[in-house]
Amino acid sequence: EIAAAPFEYLINLEGYPAVLDQADKKWIYWGRGYEAVSGDDWVVVTINTCHFHGTLLANEYERGRIGESALADLRENLLDLSEKFAFRVVVLHHPPISHEEFGISLGRVPMWNGDLLVKAVEETGKDWLIIHGHKHLHRLVRSSGTEYAPIVFGAASFGALLTGEVSNQTKNQFYILELSFREIAGEYRLRGKLDTLCWDGQRWDLSMRTIHGLPHGCGFDQGGSFRSQGAASAIKSLLIKNDEAMMTWSEVCSHQEELKYLMPKDIQNLMKKLDALGVKTYPGDNCWFPDQLWIGP
Repeated sequence: EIAAAPFEYLINLEGYPAVLDQADKKWIYWGRGYEAVSGDDWVVVTINTCHFHGTLLANEYERGRIGESALADLRENLLDLSEKFAFRVVVLHHPPISHEEFGISLGRVPMWNGDLLVKAVEETGKDWLIIHGHKHLHRLVRSSGTEYAPIVFGAASFGALLTGEVSNQTKNQFYILELSFREIAGEYRLRGKLDTLCWDGQRWDLSMRTIHGLPHGCGFDQGGSFRSQGAASAIKSLLIKNDEAMMTWSEVCSHQEELKYLMPKDIQNLMKKLDALGVKTYPGDNCWFPDQLWIGP
């Protein structure tokens, strides 16, 4: 029955796609293709990228899309929501920008109007976080290099049976996301920290190794301009001044606030720069963050 009419099942599923404050909003979501859920200082815009899965178009199930009329309406709505709420999040199933990985087959069909959706979010001139799934492979990136380009957080699977290439790159993961602000020149810029757990086959544990997927303790800072060379040099100077032979990563982070909001690629770049400067780390290979750092042979 579910296979014959999946949309009918989802429409009647309690709490899907979210717990809405008005009953009519459920029908707006299914009819228009998106709806907003909000609180005192936050808003989450849920977009139904599976809205067109009932058509017979090739690749529609893999693709995902936001329709032209919904996008036009959403573009105006986002401007209004950006002024009303401090914390702004978009949630959708399909990745709105390309999500590929060398050596892993993730499906090559891009979301229809995904780039235009991200552009509409960016043009609000406010910080937004976009969360998606679908690919089963984690990521945390900036959507582009512009000032208000939204952060894109691709969540790994929670309970999928991972096989093949993807199983060597990530595990099933669970995330706790903490959002906050920092003030820069009178403007409040969004930042976030992730507590990340992975399923190791027997229990949930902190995601510390690269094979676990998105690292525990990573994050993002919309107002930041992280530079790995400068950060590595500052860490080396801190180690030289330190009386002890070693410092823990948490001790280092207590001196450099920016290290608490590093995206995965930032972490990888920083570890390479530290190695080039003669800073030793333990554990080294296959771990996102070191437990200990020191200077020496």
